[in-house]
Amino acid sequence: MTDTEKISQPIRILLIEDNPADQILTKHMLEKSGYASFNISIAGTLSKGIKSTIDDMIDVILLDLNLPDSSGVETFRKLKL
Repeated sequence: MTDTEKISQPIRILLIEDNPADQILTKHMLEKSGYASFNISIAGTLSKGIKSTIDDMIDVILLDLNLPDSSGVETFRKLKL
């Protein structure tokens, strides 16, 4: 794919992030990229994010490693299971 080609299908992203400002900034940066369209779901805790991976089809997960219900590498390990 060249730099000018746009991906035709929306990319389904799950953003697991508890900070509202970071949620807005990340969403804005993705939408501004212009290379693809995105369907962005947001979860404010790891437990809600895990539930979203069960309930919804997700292509990409953007994961904050410091959440109210988990922190550090353990956050990734819990999500990976």
